[in-house]
This record gives sequence, structure tokens and C-alpha cells, in this order.
Amino acid sequence: MKKGLKMLAAAVFLTVMASMGFLTAQEPPCCPECGRPAKMEKKMDGKMDRDMTKMHEKRVDNLVKKLGLSADQKAKLDEIFKNNAEKMKQNRDKMKEEMKAKMDEINAQIESILTPEQKTKFEEMKKEMKQNREKRMNKKQGKGTPDKE
Repeated sequence: MKKGLKMLAAAVFLTVMASMGFLTAQEPPCCPECGRPAKMEKKMDGKMDRDMTKMHEKRVDNLVKKLGLSADQKAKLDEIFKNNAEKMKQNRDKMKEEMKAKMDEINAQIESILTPEQKTKFEEMKKEMKQNREKRMNKKQGKGTPDKE
């Protein structure tokens, strides 16, 4: 039964991710000049913001060099990237909120078909998945696991 719940939760999660366009064969590059992929997991602690800033600096330098842009054009290009970076961050934040709301809705639907005992197990599973996700994120950020701190 526990295996069935895990499979159901995984199937629901994958369906949501696929329907929102997160599951693709290959992640498209963030910008054609550098070909760098836009990885959502880099968002934590502003890392994605720093990476985007570096990427945009490289992109500006590349355009200045290849197109022979003037100092005025470079300044305008910097402003374009700065303004759009803020809009992109807002879009990411909005998408994160929408995903959370959708997952909450799905979890409520799942819980509506479970017995009280199954609901308890399902809550434990969700808690375990959250802890595992936090450990992975901490590891990616070089912070170690919460147990070690």
C-alpha cells in the first residue's frame, strides 16, 4: 500500500511538472550567445541572480565586441539587461507560487481519497520528501546537511 501511495504521488508530481513544461528532453539555453542553460535550482540564496548577472555581463561584452557598440550603446544594453533581470525574477517568483498552489491542490485531492491511516503515512512521506529536498539544496549550496550544523 505504501508503495502504491509513493507511485501515485510520483505520478501526480510528474504530471504536474510535465503540464507546466518543466519536463523536456533538453533544457533550452538561457541566451543564444553563451548557450548557458537556465537552471531553476540555482535560485537559492540569490545564486541564480549572481549567475544571471555574470551571464549578462558576458553577453554584453560579447555584443560590444562583435557589434562594435559605443559606450552609450553599452550603457543602454546594460540597462536593458538590468530591467529584464528584475522582470525575470518576478516571473520566477510568480511561477514558484503557482506551482506551490497547484501542488497543494493536488495533495488535497489525494488526501480526499485516503483513509485516516493513509493520510498520516502520506503526511510522513511529504515531510520526508521535504527534508530530502532541503538536504539536496544545502548540499548544492555547500552548506552541508542541517544535522551537521
